[in-house]
Amino acid sequence: IETLGGLYGEDRLLRALRAYVHEHRFGHPSGDDFQASLESSLGEDLGWFFDSVIRSDRLPDWAVLSVRHHWIKPVDGLVWREGSWSEADAGGESGPWRIEIELGRRTELVGPVEVELQWEGGRVERRTWDGRDRFVRWTEESPEVLIRVAVDPDGAWALETRRVDNYWRNPDWPRGPGHAGVLWWLDGALRVVGFLTMPWS
Repeated sequence: IETLGGLYGEDRLLRALRAYVHEHRFGHPSGDDFQASLESSLGEDLGWFFDSVIRSDRLPDWAVLSVRHHWIKPVDGLVWREGSWSEADAGGESGPWRIEIELGRRTELVGPVEVELQWEGGRVERRTWDGRDRFVRWTEESPEVLIRVAVDPDGAWALETRRVDNYWRNPDWPRGPGHAGVLWWLDGALRVVGFLTMPWS
């Protein structure tokens, strides 16, 4: 239940549970009835969840396998830009970058998981990985360096017990004075402590 609340929102799940109790308050519902009621209230197909989590002993385990930065060599001469030829901007070694992010699913449990990307300039991006393939690679081109990747940053998958490989931090960050690296470590530690103190159900 804790995991469903993390995946679909606690408010939505509570409404779905209330609907289930109201619908079957005088009956003897089965597990299939419970699944059907939740699917009807949430408007989601939960077959994957009940098959993987309830009807088997599979546990989730995702990981950030690698993050690679490749500096894209500036183009010399002329480039076609907005309908005309113009001189290429040679730029410097601050970018642009081609970034390869590899994520993996270490177990047989299949399900969607949020992935958070944090960039050098402070931009934070959220994506949903469906987790169907054992491995996925995202390739990005950006003027900014990627400084942090977190799989399931909110701890929605309460069943995942091995979370140390869910996080990646750029070892070259911060580039200058500051304590961004320390703050990232503290943030990660607080998330783990919050996960460990979650009520299990």
